[in-house]
Amino acid sequence: MLAALLAADACGVSLELSARAIAQVEPFMARMQPVALPGGATMLRDEWNGALDTLVPALRVLQESDAARRVLVFSNLSDSRESSRNRARLLGRHAAQIAGLAVFIGEHARNAARKRLRWE
Repeated sequence: MLAALLAADACGVSLELSARAIAQVEPFMARMQPVALPGGATMLRDEWNGALDTLVPALRVLQESDAARRVLVFSNLSDSRESSRNRARLLGRHAAQIAGLAVFIGEHARNAARKRLRWE
């Protein structure tokens, strides 16, 4: 998006017009993609890439949401064994601070759940 803004600016397009155009862009599938559920809740899908550098910003979106109830479901830690274990612990710590309910699925789910329980 930043590159698009810079290119538009170089072509003389106003920031206001560019911002309106960007607001119309649909999220990429499975990258912070809002999905309306039948009961009225909104789910944010963010399963495209489990890289640690995208995990914390995604959790920040959940934390800053005005949701009445925050539920976190996390699975499929795909990095190396050590990185996945550490990421599960980080996720558990963050989940304890921002989610009323957290569900962990996968090989290192216990690491995340233990960390969440310690922080409550």
